Amino acid sequence: MLFALQAPQGTPDIAKEGLPFWTLWLLLLIILMLMMFIFLRDKDLRRRISSFLSGARRRMARLRLQVKLRKEKDKKVSLWKELGKTAWHEDIRAGCAETEFEKLAGIEEEIGRLQKTWHDVYSRIEALGREHEAAIRSFRARVEELEKDRRPHDDELKALLAKRNEVREALEAALRELEIEEGQVKAADKEVRSFRERTPRLEEERRHLDLRIDEAEARVQAVNDRIREAGDEQREVLRAKEKEIREWQKNKERLQDRIIENKRLMEPLFECAGRALDEARVENEELAVVYFQIDSVNKAVAEYESRIEHLK
Repeated sequence: MLFALQAPQGTPDIAKEGLPFWTLWLLLLIILMLMMFIFLRDKDLRRRISSFLSGARRRMARLRLQVKLRKEKDKKVSLWKELGKTAWHEDIRAGCAETEFEKLAGIEEEIGRLQKTWHDVYSRIEALGREHEAAIRSFRARVEELEKDRRPHDDELKALLAKRNEVREALEAALRELEIEEGQVKAADKEVRSFRERTPRLEEERRHLDLRIDEAEARVQAVNDRIREAGDEQREVLRAKEKEIREWQKNKERLQDRIIENKRLMEPLFECAGRALDEARVENEELAVVYFQIDSVNKAVAEYESRIEHLK
């Protein structure tokens, strides 16, 4: 009886636990088996899936072949350019590419003229650079010479300043002693007169030193003015040289751009000449090597095109 009363109380706990976790995997397995069974029974579905997958494979294969085909065609264009350049440098003037060779001759003549001008400009820039360095060296030598001329005046000025400081200190000491002696009642008149006589002499010596110091400072300042003038003159010279160098540098860069542009114009002409020579197959030992490479590329192109057509 007790067991019968307690049994209903355990039911909610079982409901709260839910289904075991492995039941989910069992249901998924059953679903997969059902899908496999349907796939095996439905031939039309298998055919459509197979057709879709094979179509995707064909498209991927065709894309890979198209990439390879494009590379081979680019390689053929490069070989045509090489063929044209070989014929041009080996002076093989075939009638089939006469027009292209005439244009190439004109462009090469223009490049030669530009290169000669470029070398002249480059030589001028180097000469200006040497002049610039020479001007700097000349300025330094001039400044060193002026500083050498100023050195005795500097030494004299330093000596005079030191002497004036000594006289000033002696004068100040004499004045102090004079004030002390005059303040003492027992001081002798003779000593007081001695101090009074020495003070004017020191003042006169100081005034004389002041005049000499002014003269020395004027001489030093004159040399400094000459150094400053030389610096101003040098800056003007260097500024003019640097401006001229910049102008020539611009000319050189413009010539370089024109040379590069003319060389770029030669590339399509080499390609056209090579294409014409490839069609005519002009007999030449130097060209035969390039012909062989072109034939290999043509074979690869034909193979890739055939495989691409087969995949359509």
